[in-house]
Amino acid sequence: MKTNLRVSLTLLSVCVGLSVTARANTIDLQVELGAPGVAWRVRPEPAYVLINPTGFDGIPLGGQRISVNGDFAGNEFVRVYTGRPRSDSLLGIDAFMRLEGDFSYSDDSQIPGQLSLGRGYFLDQNGRRVGPASKLIGYIDALGPPGDRKPYHLQILLYTTFPSTPVDVYGFHWNLKLPRIAGEAFTSDTTYLDFAGGPLGFGPGNIPRDIVPETGSTAMLLLLALVVTAVIGHIAKRPGYMPTN
Repeated sequence: MKTNLRVSLTLLSVCVGLSVTARANTIDLQVELGAPGVAWRVRPEPAYVLINPTGFDGIPLGGQRISVNGDFAGNEFVRVYTGRPRSDSLLGIDAFMRLEGDFSYSDDSQIPGQLSLGRGYFLDQNGRRVGPASKLIGYIDALGPPGDRKPYHLQILLYTTFPSTPVDVYGFHWNLKLPRIAGEAFTSDTTYLDFAGGPLGFGPGNIPRDIVPETGSTAMLLLLALVVTAVIGHIAKRPGYMPTN
């Protein structure tokens, strides 16, 4: 199974395909990143891509452990550029895994908060860990009226800050520990994946070796332009406001 869908970023459209192979307690993912280029983001806005995780289909949420290997196909990689401040030199993957079942929460207070789902890390060209291992954080998204809210997504987050950049990432690994939700299982319905961070380079191809964010006067002018734009937008929303020629 392979699915290709396109997501528009500020200066780049990325086509992502996903192939899934399932073994006992192991799921292998192969992700196609598509055309090379650089994804820029002025704000940390998610850029969702659609996937169809057949390898997860029917797996119950019974507290078991699953090893998930993600590989970017065809020697493709994501390049994490130098951030400023240094804490911005990060790469994150948010997966929104679709759930299905007959369980429901009779009270909103029963919906769990942050879940600990094990640990994960990113991989270099040789399949070795690159950067530190990080906690896998999870959340349950529930839909429905009060008193009958049903689990809809299990959100899985892997975020890593790299101490040395630029760095090229060729895949990821999850040591995933599922939560226990009686009667709930993963479904192969369309779900979501998000690459977080920025700017990010998608290779191979003619992409910059590194990008260091602007500082000084250029950055101040950009900030001033954003502030002025926000103020004008706020004024335009005031009742009775009429633009003049």
